[in-house]
Amino acid sequence: MLKDERQKGKVVYKIWDIIVVVILVVLADCNEWEEIADYARIEQK
Repeated sequence: MLKDERQKGKVVYKIWDIIVVVILVVLADCNEWEEIADYARIEQK
């Protein structure tokens, strides 16, 4: 079970949204955190 410990007022994205993005970009062969962040920024637009 994954518990979201972040402060409610500062949360922009749901924890499950972040987890899904990380899983998808790893499957897309992005293995570094910087690549994951870049991919998420590009796909957000």
